[in-house]
Amino acid sequence: MLTGRLRLAFHVLLFAFFLTLPACFKDAEVYSSSGALSENLQIHSMLPSSGSIRVLSAGSQSFSVIATGVGLTYQWRLDDVDIPGEISSSYLFESSGFTPATYALEVVVTDLGGATDSRTWTVTRNDPPVIVPVSPVTFEPKLLNFNSSAGFLVTASDSNSDSLSYVWKFDGDTSPELNGVSSAATLDPGGTQALIGSHIVSVSVSDGYETTVQNWNVKINAFHDSCNNLNAGEICTLTGKIGIGDNTDISIAGSAPKVTILPGMISKHPNGLFISDVSNHVVWFWNQSGGTVNILNQSIAPGHFKVVAGSGVAGISIDGLPATSSKLNNPHGTAWSSVTQSLFIADYVNNRIVRVTSDGVLTKTMCDGTVTNTTARNTNGSTALSHSCPRPYGLALDESSNELFVSNSYPSASSIKVFDISNGNPTNWTGSVLIGLAGGSTIQNGNIDGLPIFAKVYEPMSLVLGADSNLYFTTVGGSKCLLRVYNRSGGLASYFSGAVTALNGELKTLSGNSCSLTEGVSATSAQFGGPTGLALYEAGGMVYGFFVPSYNGQRVLFLNNLGASITFGGREVESSMARSVLGLGLLGYNGDGLVGTSTKIYPSSILFGLLFDESSQKLYFSDYGNMRFRSLDASIGAGVVTTHAGESLQSGNSPLSELATELKISSSESIAYDLTQNSMGIFDSGYDDVRNLNLDTGLLTKYLDRVGSIAIEGDSPLALDAINLTSISFFNGNLIYTEGASAVSNHCVARVLNTGSGTTFWGVTILSHVINTVAGLLNASCGLFTSGSSATTSQMNWLNSSVVDSGGNLILSNKTDACIIKVDASGNSSTLYGTCGASGSVDSLLGVGSSARTILPSSLIQDPIYPENVMYIESTAAASSKIVYLNQSASSVNVLGAWVPAGSGKRIYTVTSGYSKSIAAFGSQICVASGSYSQVITSYGSHNVTCLDRNTSAPTLRVGNADAAPIKGGVQFVFEHEGVVASSALLYDPSGLSFDAEGNLYIAEGVMARVRKVKRWW
Repeated sequence: MLTGRLRLAFHVLLFAFFLTLPACFKDAEVYSSSGALSENLQIHSMLPSSGSIRVLSAGSQSFSVIATGVGLTYQWRLDDVDIPGEISSSYLFESSGFTPATYALEVVVTDLGGATDSRTWTVTRNDPPVIVPVSPVTFEPKLLNFNSSAGFLVTASDSNSDSLSYVWKFDGDTSPELNGVSSAATLDPGGTQALIGSHIVSVSVSDGYETTVQNWNVKINAFHDSCNNLNAGEICTLTGKIGIGDNTDISIAGSAPKVTILPGMISKHPNGLFISDVSNHVVWFWNQSGGTVNILNQSIAPGHFKVVAGSGVAGISIDGLPATSSKLNNPHGTAWSSVTQSLFIADYVNNRIVRVTSDGVLTKTMCDGTVTNTTARNTNGSTALSHSCPRPYGLALDESSNELFVSNSYPSASSIKVFDISNGNPTNWTGSVLIGLAGGSTIQNGNIDGLPIFAKVYEPMSLVLGADSNLYFTTVGGSKCLLRVYNRSGGLASYFSGAVTALNGELKTLSGNSCSLTEGVSATSAQFGGPTGLALYEAGGMVYGFFVPSYNGQRVLFLNNLGASITFGGREVESSMARSVLGLGLLGYNGDGLVGTSTKIYPSSILFGLLFDESSQKLYFSDYGNMRFRSLDASIGAGVVTTHAGESLQSGNSPLSELATELKISSSESIAYDLTQNSMGIFDSGYDDVRNLNLDTGLLTKYLDRVGSIAIEGDSPLALDAINLTSISFFNGNLIYTEGASAVSNHCVARVLNTGSGTTFWGVTILSHVINTVAGLLNASCGLFTSGSSATTSQMNWLNSSVVDSGGNLILSNKTDACIIKVDASGNSSTLYGTCGASGSVDSLLGVGSSARTILPSSLIQDPIYPENVMYIESTAAASSKIVYLNQSASSVNVLGAWVPAGSGKRIYTVTSGYSKSIAAFGSQICVASGSYSQVITSYGSHNVTCLDRNTSAPTLRVGNADAAPIKGGVQFVFEHEGVVASSALLYDPSGLSFDAEGNLYIAEGVMARVRKVKRWW
């Protein structure tokens, strides 16, 4: 046993030993308890070996070290903070647990003696680039015309502040059509029609570690740009020509086709020309000066072709409206007053003379608008507005005497009238019959020369005031086509070297009197057929000759009054002779740049305007049938023909396939949606053709192409025999069309084109891709329908619409017989509503024997909510049309606030403005059209489309002017109604309505030969 003092000394020594023990072990080798030799603490390696590591956003990275020593422990730390639980030699960094940033990752190794060592990594948790599409931003496919281009733009960011790179691809590959630079790219199909279809544009943005991709679905098509960029409730022209080309600079080469025109009469202005247009019912002004012309409250730039009167549709308007908001009806002659800076217009069908004053306002100034031939309408000296001007054709203004001359061409009231406009107040203007009374009190037509007390005219046409103060005009009535002069010069007038003379105040004929073409003869023997135009060649106050068109022979003759030979259009015309100077003698069009006598023209027996401009030596002419305003340059020896405005066949029969933007039809009378193809069928009533418009691509193909009128069963759709198609509809992708009219003696039928879906239709077997009749008697007489027989053995009358209900029954509207017919799946026909042969307006039960009556039923459609039921338009030609609902279900139905009992028909809505020809429904919406071109003297409806919520009856959309608006219908002059809110656009003759599967509304404007689209608005 140690003593206490020794024990204390031992403990002190032992304590000192342990204090020095770590230093001893630091560099010394020791033995483990097992007896093996061990080294001191050391980290031999680290993985990854690099100190800077990038971990992808969806990835992970394993970190580890290999160390030796005694009793080693590990602690992983992040940004100098211990990571709980991470005490092994490895650590897994998972990006999902970290926000994008750069971190300091450290592992600390400690041995038994407390010695430590560590390793550190700089770890960046990567953030892939973030792409925000700027344009387009919509999730809908980007729509693009194949002749247009589209920009794509993104903003890209990277929270790691990495440099970004961009790669743009078209359908997964680089492409010359897609030009991308950095964050922007432009897709330009370059007019390559083969690119029409669906595509993907993509941009890949890389930060060097990860790539983010933004895709856009792109549909390249043949639709107008305005349709490809529609917003909800906006309207565009889906197919057909947009506008009439107002304010086009026709001095620019290639711009003539932009103008749509059916040119009529031509008159002179000091700075240009006025040209009447009987298709658009407007008057154009062409500024031929080198500066801007301010005329009729419009400013017209040099070279521009501008509408100065007329709204673009036929009709009649109240006085006091702006001239370009006022309706005209077939404007003919025009005359400019330099004194009052106003324009007189012969409003042909409206039987009146209107004036556009310098402030651009249009008013009626002469004639009462009738064709009445009474003493009161022909009293000399009576007020201008009390006179009748039956079909006023030509105008001539003598500002020296303040007299306006009017040729009235109505056959039984043919006359030349003169109006005294010297009074400053137009209401005090007076009128007199210059030629036509022949001593009586009413107009007497005829072709008699002499003094006014004896003289008569018969259908006077073009009227020209010569520099010699004489009136020259042509007439076409009484089987005599004449060039005539009324001498008001104050002296003797002599023509063709004295062959014809006229005393002052005498009417004389200057030409031959037949209506067949004769040329190469003396001027006094010249004959021409349908000479509706006239132009004078004048110089120095002398009349050197006359240009007269001949519809027969398709030529323009020059009657030489010069006294010496003269050459026009490459043709020499000897003194006092008549020869053709324009026209090859064949109807048609063979291009510009040809010699006058080698150029095909298409003159009209109705209208052929001519004007010779002495300063430019050009003969301007209205190539009516070719829809071109042209000229013959006589300053060139051989003469050259040039088109200034217009394009042949703006509407008319089209090829078997074409683009939506190039559609040329006569009238888009009816349309129908085909769900199976996402296409729109378009019926052209002018040619009895049906086209199929693919709503994805904008490509048109022909469904039906009429070639004759003697139909057969098994008809080919592209060699169809038909008479007067009236409507189209689709059933499971198969086309149904109806034929017949009140004036047609056969073909009152419904027929089906089997497109390959099915074999039997209402009891009739139809082979694929041929046509057979399913109702009515083919090539047999139309007649009153009798219920209870097979549909194909029953007479029918004027079938004008069809629809198939959910029970598979074919429902037909019989307009003449005033009833609705049902054909069941077996082909048995019966009366569904009304009493065939007895019209009226009586709500009652469905079926045979009911007291129900209806009037002029049309436009049958299926109810989208209750598909067993149908509805239609009644009284299509009346000022108050109605929607009639036929409830074939077993329960009452509430539509537009009206309860329709089961098994009954009922009128549920009145179109107060009337003249409705079409109805369409989709979901909660029911839309109805108003406005008809069938009679243009009155407004005939509001020319709009109204859509209603079927549950509340509240209006949800109006396309076109409101019912109460003073302007009823109109057209766009350029693009002013494209891509605008539908209520601000004008319509004219909305004849057909249809919805597609997305709820977009389509409107067929009949006589305007186009289809409009309104993007879903609710």
